[in-house]
This record gives sequence, structure tokens and C-alpha cells, in this order.
Amino acid sequence: MIATGSRPKIPPIRGIEEGLRSGFAITSDDFFSLDAIPESILIIGGGAIGVELGTLLHKLGSKVIIAEIMDRLLPTFTDPELGNYLANRVMREIYGIDVKVNTSVTEVDPSNKVVRLSNGESIKVDKVLVAVGRVPNTEGLNLEGVGVEVRNGAIVVDEHSRTNIPNIYAAGDVTGRYMLASVAKVQGIVAAENAAGLNSRIDYDLVPMVVFSDPEVASVGVVAGKDDPRYVVTKMPNAINYRAIAYNKPYGWTKIVADKVSKRIVGFHMIGPWARRSLIWQQ
Repeated sequence: MIATGSRPKIPPIRGIEEGLRSGFAITSDDFFSLDAIPESILIIGGGAIGVELGTLLHKLGSKVIIAEIMDRLLPTFTDPELGNYLANRVMREIYGIDVKVNTSVTEVDPSNKVVRLSNGESIKVDKVLVAVGRVPNTEGLNLEGVGVEVRNGAIVVDEHSRTNIPNIYAAGDVTGRYMLASVAKVQGIVAAENAAGLNSRIDYDLVPMVVFSDPEVASVGVVAGKDDPRYVVTKMPNAINYRAIAYNKPYGWTKIVADKVSKRIVGFHMIGPWARRSLIWQQ
């Protein structure tokens, strides 16, 4: 069983290595070793890690700026409405967090504590958080020596957690499928059961994804727009959700996608308080 995990991805930005050595720039692995909350921070990356730590730092009093190279937050989430709503309605309008999409960081200058952006801005901050994803730990394993297939730096596994080599399994971030603890756990169970002679599998089409921001974001299954002829899409605003009203956070929405023929629920997407519990209930 190969389960060597992952490490933070470091983008090829001028000055970033010097910034990491000096402590001006940190990764998510370094975050919980901070001895003080920075007054201001620029987060490189608007994925789950950047959004979660960004909302946390905002609540702790930091001035937060998020720079995301794609056109929305949570770009790896399949429903684009989630990232767009989170950026525009929640972070910008309600929290006042400065979200810059379609924007990359071109230089990190640790000596002057300045970050330069692709839009021409130069921003002075106390810290820079690198949150552009993670890289599977496959180096030094001699995978090529035994012939284990590696694609884009990750070990290739099937739905049974098997590699292309009999009796070699892999689980967790090293497979590059979904870098989620919940997925790693199921992959490990599936691998162990198959190694013991069972025929277990993981359905990658039904992986629930949750972002522990405030409000939370949850998503699983089919994504569809209201005009898709294959599905019935129902969307309910949290302004009429009693739990959201009770928490004094009546913003966000719930979207349910059902197959038009069978009427079976095939997708659930939500942004709002306790979204993760609603996702578990739907499953």
C-alpha cells in the first residue's frame, strides 16, 4: 500500500522561494505554526484552502486579499455558481474581503513586504499564504523500477484502489484523485478489502466536497443548469430557510438536481450555514 500523501505546491513566482525562506511567505503546512495573526495577508489561490483560511483570518481581524488566477473562487468545484456567489455576495459584499479573480501573482518581494500582481498592482502586506494546491509525494519511491504507472505526478489507481501492478495499491493524496481526507479513508478501506480478496470499489462520481468557510459550501453529484433538458433543477434561497434565519445568516441557497425521467435526486449543491450537515442528510 502506497500512502505517502502530498505537500504544498509552490508556483514558479519570482521571489517566492526567498519569501518562504524568510518567513514572509508561508504554506498551509506552516499556517498553524504562526505565533501571531498577521494584520494583513495576501492569499495566492482561491481554492478550498485559500477560502477556508481566508475566512478564518478575516474573523480573527486580518485584512485579507485573495488572488485567484481563474475567473471564480473554488475553480475545481464543478458548480460555478458556488464560487461566484461566494466571491461576490459573501466575501466582497458581506465581509469586505478583497477578492481578485483573473489575477495572478507575478512577484513576491520579501525585503519590502510587497506582492506584485498581473493587473499592475503592488500591495504591501505582512504575510503571503501560498494556497495553490498540493503535489503528490511520489519522489524516491522507485516507482519506475517496479513499473507503477504515474500520470501528472500522481499514482494511477482504478476504482478498486489498485495500481497497474498486481498486489500494489495506493490511497490518499498520492493518487491525485481527490485530495480529501474522506476520500483517502475510503480508498484505504477499499484497498485493504480488495487485498483480502473482496471486490470493493469507490464511486468517484459520488464524492462529497465541502469547504469549511463561513458560510460553508457543499456539493455532490450532477451539476446542471435550469435549462438542461435532462434534469429538473430546483433552487431555494436561504432567505426562507429557518436554520439560516436562526443563525442570522439568511444568504446563500440550496440547489437540488433530479433526473427528469426517474425523478431521482442526482445532485445537491449548497452554500449556507451548516451546509455539510445538509449534504450528509441528502446522501
